[in-house]
Amino acid sequence: MFDQLIHIDKSLLLAINGAHAEWADVLMWQVSQSVTWLPLYALLIVCVIVQFRKQPMAIAVALALIAVAVGGADLICAQVIKPLVARPRPTHDAQIGALVHIVNGYCGGAYGFCSNHAANTMACATLCSAIFTQGKSWRAHLYITLPMLLWVLLNCYSRMYLGVHYPLDILAGLVVGSVMAWATWRLGRGCLFPRDAHERPAGEV
Repeated sequence: MFDQLIHIDKSLLLAINGAHAEWADVLMWQVSQSVTWLPLYALLIVCVIVQFRKQPMAIAVALALIAVAVGGADLICAQVIKPLVARPRPTHDAQIGALVHIVNGYCGGAYGFCSNHAANTMACATLCSAIFTQGKSWRAHLYITLPMLLWVLLNCYSRMYLGVHYPLDILAGLVVGSVMAWATWRLGRGCLFPRDAHERPAGEV
């Protein structure tokens, strides 16, 4: 069963990575670069400032929570799971490495499970969505959460396209990011929205 799962994982990676084109190489390379998304990070900071413009302490708390969620997800993936699991990236895999299409000579580090890109973006998107949609209608979730999730998925796809992460690496990273964001939100929600936390019925998430 495990061997079959790994076989499917590798086959999916080769299918995604193999469907390449020159224009896609350029696009996915840029999507995968953290610097590309600096304007988005700046926009998120501005949104936090606008939402809590009359609460300077809340601004600091919100930014700190986002930093903790993203930093924690990154630390868990890079310093705990990757060395523990030690699964080679596709580009370093002795079985399929020669079949992987490499862009700009980029092969990544030795180990790929689980994906820091997936974990970090998921933690950021999940926590920001929770902060910006708190107490708002379902339309807010549609207009805020959906674009954030599309950003996460685009980043994740770029990592598989570049051949540096298997689908299972991505899936595991998404789980880590989600759990880290959820834990951070549970700990910090009351500080940002004390009235909501006080009025929430016991046992309600």
